[in-house]
Amino acid sequence: MAGGTWVWVGLLWTDRVRMVLDRYGDRITDISVFGWRVNRNGVLTPTFDPTRLAPYREKWPHIRWWGCFRNMDDPQDGPAVIFDALRDSAPARQTLAGDIEAKMFQTHPWLCGVDIDMEKGGNTRSAEAEEIFRTVADKAHSLGKRVSAALPALTADGSVGSENWVRYKQLGEILDHVSIMSYDFAWGGSAPGPISPRWWLEEIYDWAVTQIDPDKLSMGLPCYGRSWFVHRHPEDGEYRGSSTTYYAALNLIDGTWITSTPDDAHPDGDHDQPHVGWLAYRDPDSGAPFYFTHVYDQAARADRLDGMRAGDWNGHLYAVRYSKASGDPLWTVADNSLTGETAEYVLRPRPVRDRDGNWESPWDGWTLTVETLRRQPDSATILDDNCATPGQMAKLYTAVGEWTQWPTDAWERPAYGQYQTVGGTLDLDQDFDGRALHLLARLQLPRAGSAGVHIGNIRADVSDTGRVRLLNGDTLLGAAWINPPGVSTEPGGEPRAVIALRVRGGHVRVYSSLTEENVPLVLAADVDQGQLAGGVGLWSPGWAWYDHVRLGDGWWYQPREAVRVELGGWSWTLGRIPRVGVQWDDKNRFRPLTDIDEWETRPGTEISQDWDFDHIPDFPIAVGQSKTINVRPLDVDCWLGRILLCDKNGAQIGWYSDAEYLARWRDEAHHRWGLQGVSLWTLGQETLSVWERFQGGGNPVSV
Repeated sequence: MAGGTWVWVGLLWTDRVRMVLDRYGDRITDISVFGWRVNRNGVLTPTFDPTRLAPYREKWPHIRWWGCFRNMDDPQDGPAVIFDALRDSAPARQTLAGDIEAKMFQTHPWLCGVDIDMEKGGNTRSAEAEEIFRTVADKAHSLGKRVSAALPALTADGSVGSENWVRYKQLGEILDHVSIMSYDFAWGGSAPGPISPRWWLEEIYDWAVTQIDPDKLSMGLPCYGRSWFVHRHPEDGEYRGSSTTYYAALNLIDGTWITSTPDDAHPDGDHDQPHVGWLAYRDPDSGAPFYFTHVYDQAARADRLDGMRAGDWNGHLYAVRYSKASGDPLWTVADNSLTGETAEYVLRPRPVRDRDGNWESPWDGWTLTVETLRRQPDSATILDDNCATPGQMAKLYTAVGEWTQWPTDAWERPAYGQYQTVGGTLDLDQDFDGRALHLLARLQLPRAGSAGVHIGNIRADVSDTGRVRLLNGDTLLGAAWINPPGVSTEPGGEPRAVIALRVRGGHVRVYSSLTEENVPLVLAADVDQGQLAGGVGLWSPGWAWYDHVRLGDGWWYQPREAVRVELGGWSWTLGRIPRVGVQWDDKNRFRPLTDIDEWETRPGTEISQDWDFDHIPDFPIAVGQSKTINVRPLDVDCWLGRILLCDKNGAQIGWYSDAEYLARWRDEAHHRWGLQGVSLWTLGQETLSVWERFQGGGNPVSV
C-alpha cells in the first residue's frame, strides 16, 4: 500500500484524536488544520488553536501541516452569501489574502500551505469563483507556500447538482493539491445506502484524472457512518438519517444505545424495545459494511414474480411493471391498467438474542415496511421510443434533411441507439390535427449549436450553452437558461439535454433540464391554435443526436407511485399521493380540471425520486409464523425494493466505514488511478484499527 494520507483536525478535539496523533502519526502525511472561518469581507476568524498541535509537530517532523479556512458557521451570513460576496469583491479577496499571510503564515510559519474549503457556490459564475482561489494561490505562492482545496464531487463539467461552479480543469491549474469530497452520496435526507458507492467513485475519478494531474489528487473517503430509521414516516422537517462515528455505529448495533421511539409511558424507550441482536453484512459492490437493527425478517427479492420484471440497479434489487411503449392501435393512448401482475414474498419473523442472551421479539407489535422508488407522473403514453429498434426510424417517421439511425449496421436491437442528423426535421407519421400533446426528446450536441422539438410551427430548442428558446416559426416568443449541456462527441456522452413541449389549446409550455428525472417548466406562451397544426417531431438547424423520443397526451397523466399489499382478506394501498382538482378515468389515469401543471395538483407534496419507505403498522403476523404477502403494482414504473418486518417502535439500517473498506479504496486510489493518496473526513470519527491497516503506507509524497 502506498501514497499519502491526508486528514483534517480541529472539527473534533478529543482524547481519541490526540491519541491517534501521538501513536499513529507515522501513517499520516498531511494534516489540514480546520481552524479558521472567512466572512463576507474576507476576514479570517480563528476557530481552533493550532498551538495545541506542537507536541505532534515535534514528534512527527515529516507531516505537512496546512491551514484550512471555510465559509461555514458564520454567525451572520450563510455560506452562499459569503461565497458570492468574495466573488463580487476584489477588496474582500485581497483582505482574505492579507489575513492568510498574517493570521496563518506569519503567526504559524510551520504551515506548509493553505487549504480552501469553499462550498455552496451554486450553479454558475465559475470564472468569478476561480478568482477567489487564484487570489489565495498567488499570495501563498509568493510566500513560498502551497495551496490546496477540498472540491465537491463531479462526474463531468455541468453535472446536475448545486455546486456546478466547479471546473476541475481550471481549478487544477491554480491549485497544488485537490481533495475531492467523494462522500455523502447517501446522506441524512436520502435513502439508506453506501456513503461512497463504488459506481459513483468510479465515475468521479475516471473523470477527474482527465482534468487534473493525478499526482495532485486525493480521494476523499468517509471515516463516519450514517443510520436511517425505516419503521415510520419522518416528522415534518425531520431527516430519516443521522451521522455516526464508527464507534457510535457499534453502540447502535450492539444495543448500547437505545434506538426505540420514547413515549410518555417510557421516556427512555428501553421498555418499549429490548436490546436485540443485529445482522451485519459487507456490501460486495462498494466493500462498505452495513447492518439492520430491530428488523426480524427482510426480503430483497420476491419469491415469485408474475408479469413483472426483476432488475439490479447499482447493487439494489428491484421488481417493476413497465409502461407499454405505445398504444394499441398505434397513435392511441396506451392502456396501463393493472391486470394480474404481482410480486409474492414469504416472510417469517424470528426471535433474536439480546446482548444478555435472552430471546426477544418486538415489545408491542410489527410494522411491515415496503421500499419503493416512486417517480413523478408522466403524460399518458402515445409512443415511447428509445431510438434503438432497428428500422424504427424509417417505419414511424418522415425525414426532411439528412437523418440516420445509429448504429447503422444493427440487425438486432442494440443496447443503445440514436437518431442522428446534420440538420432537418423528423416528424411522426401521424396527423394529430391540433390535439393536446406532450412531446419530449433527449439529445446531445456533437457540435456547438441547438436542437429541439416542434408541434406544428411552434418550436422549442436548447443550445450547448444552455439557452432555451420558444419560437413560432422564426419569431422568438421567449428565452430562458438552464445549466449548459456543452458538446459531447461520443454517442451517449454526458451531459445530455432534455427539451419538451406541452400544448393545450393555444397555451404552450416548454420544459428543459439535463435529466429526465426532473424536467422543470422554463417558458410559457399563448399562441394562435392554428399554429399547432401540421407535423409533430424533432427539428435541428445543425448537428444533433437524439436517443429518446416520447409522445404523450397533453392532459392525461399516468401516475408512477402506488402499490397494493395483500395478505389473506386484508389489503393496504401504499404510496398513493392525494391530489386536488383532478379527474380519474377507469384506466388509472388522471387529468387536472384546469390548465395547470401536474405538481400543482399535489400542493406541498414532493416526490423524492429516491428509495423511500411506506409502512403498515400493527401488521398481523407473529414470531415463527410464515405468511405469503402479495404486492401488486397499481402503477407502472414504480420500483419495488425490499420488504422489511420491523419492530414498530424502532428499526434502522446503517452504513459505516471500517478499516477494510478504507484500505480497499486507498489501494484503488493508488493502483487504479495513480492518485497521490486519500483524504479522510475526519480525524476522530474512524476506527483505530484503520491505522493498523495503514501501517507502512505513510511515506511522504510530493505535491
